[in-house]
Amino acid sequence: MTKFNKVIIQADPWSVMTKSAVNKFPNECCGFIFGIQGNFKDDVRIALEVNNDEALEKNRYFKISALDYMKAERYAEQNNLALLGIYHSHPNHPALPSPDDIKFALPNISYLIISVYEQMVSEIKCWQLDENKTFIEQIIETLL
Repeated sequence: MTKFNKVIIQADPWSVMTKSAVNKFPNECCGFIFGIQGNFKDDVRIALEVNNDEALEKNRYFKISALDYMKAERYAEQNNLALLGIYHSHPNHPALPSPDDIKFALPNISYLIISVYEQMVSEIKCWQLDENKTFIEQIIETLL
């Protein structure tokens, strides 16, 4: 059963994710979020950007390599953290899951989407899949 947590984001990972989104504009950025997993809330402590391996349309899609996934799992284990999810940006689009986001998403992890319009962060939303492969919005609390 999918559990829908509040996502608490510390200042450092917030800064990493928003800078990544602005710096990669007009392309999509992507990366992993790590932290402490709780019963009703996840505490994001670290965000690590990875290369967008999408070959053709980086401004519309992101792709994370299998090697980067393996490195992220190893990083979490070595640092006694949980791999909480993935972040990516939507250049000139809202922070809503796209059909491809839904198609490739896995349950029980958070998908943080950063909407960037003309190199400015517009909104950030976080999503998690339910059992019916429907994204449910998670509550974000920032500790800036």
